[in-house]
Amino acid sequence: MNKRAYNSYNYGSTARKLTYPEGSEPSSHQKLINNNKSLTQKRAKAKFKVVMLVFGVFLCCLSIIYRYAMITHLNYEADNLTAQYNKIKNENLKLKIQINHDTDLAKIKQIAEEKFSMQAPDQRQIVYVRVPKNDFTKVASAYEYSSEAR
Repeated sequence: MNKRAYNSYNYGSTARKLTYPEGSEPSSHQKLINNNKSLTQKRAKAKFKVVMLVFGVFLCCLSIIYRYAMITHLNYEADNLTAQYNKIKNENLKLKIQINHDTDLAKIKQIAEEKFSMQAPDQRQIVYVRVPKNDFTKVASAYEYSSEAR
């Protein structure tokens, strides 16, 4: 080896490459070290693959848990909306019953007589109106304005 090359300062961040004299090869110890390095690299790649596989499985499990959480949340909202619907439906039914109760003719007559001091008309207060048998209405779009209609 060149003594000057061996002692010279390397200004880079990489290690100096070993140079062998012509015709000589690295020793069996050096080959063993190189084989151990390649074996170490293979193990590192295998570990990396295992770590990535575990990370992928973790992400899949996390997405499944998130999906079930969303389903549970939507079911909770659906139950709340169903409860609100039933409450409004019951209130509507109560209002219909109240309307039927309040539109009873006997009750209306009683309220009119007591609260508003109204009474049924006498025989002399009744006026009969004669309506022709050919009673009909005109359709608004077919109706034409004329001097007779005014």
